[in-house]
Amino acid sequence: MHHITPVFEMDNVAYKMDCYQPSGSFKLRGLGRLMHLANQNGSNHFVSSSGGNAGLTAAFLANKLNSEIEVVLPVSTDHHMIRKIEAYGATIHVHGNHWAEADEYARKIVENKGAFYVHPFDHNIIWEGHSTIITESMKVINEPEEIYVSVGGGGLLMGVLLGLEAAQWNTKVFAVETFGANAFHQALEAGKPVTLEKISSVARSLGANRIPNDIFLKAQQHEVESILVSDKEAIQGCVRALDLFGSLVDPACGSVVSAVSKSEKKRLAIMCGGRLMSHEKYVEYLGAFDIC
Repeated sequence: MHHITPVFEMDNVAYKMDCYQPSGSFKLRGLGRLMHLANQNGSNHFVSSSGGNAGLTAAFLANKLNSEIEVVLPVSTDHHMIRKIEAYGATIHVHGNHWAEADEYARKIVENKGAFYVHPFDHNIIWEGHSTIITESMKVINEPEEIYVSVGGGGLLMGVLLGLEAAQWNTKVFAVETFGANAFHQALEAGKPVTLEKISSVARSLGANRIPNDIFLKAQQHEVESILVSDKEAIQGCVRALDLFGSLVDPACGSVVSAVSKSEKKRLAIMCGGRLMSHEKYVEYLGAFDIC
């Protein structure tokens, strides 16, 4: 149910433009596969939890599938994102200080109503859907030396790694996070997944507080390396994305644009996109980080 997105090449970087998906992010690949299969098997009532992009995508898909959708959002969710999700006909529940608490509430709704639960990132069918971001890329570019991908819950990272295996590419993968949302980086340091006590970054779509074990183990198998950028660098990446492509992207995507610019090798940057960024928020960030 996703669109095949273009790859733009400039300055030895190939940008895979999943910010151009109809729902605004790569989430459409995996969630689209999961919800379409569930709908074919008789499900027409879905429940999801999200800090924003997954919930928006689930609502978009439920609308396409003529199905009911309930989305649980943490209290930190911006009002413009709530309005976007509601516009697709979703029932909104605002619960919890962060995604994990929202997700716990979503699972209770699923139990009480017998609905189909849509996890934002932790499902093998979702990972298979996300892997198409690589199998599409391999049709238009040669094998790069490096791939840069942002990591929140790790679903996109897992999809990229599965896609690399399918493409038989031996590309080095860099997982990009911000300092205040770095569950993957801390897991690498600890040698196992750890739970963050809080998320303190403007990159809210990176706000999963723990990496699933299966994703962590796959990342270790591929010797994925961590890159951390500051919130200011992430917003500077958003500025560059707007300059290059005329598109507003989330700080999570901006972090990849920032990180990929620090290498001179042949690179593939996964432009995950995101709709958490509004024009008002963009201007606010420019002022907050003193970016001209």
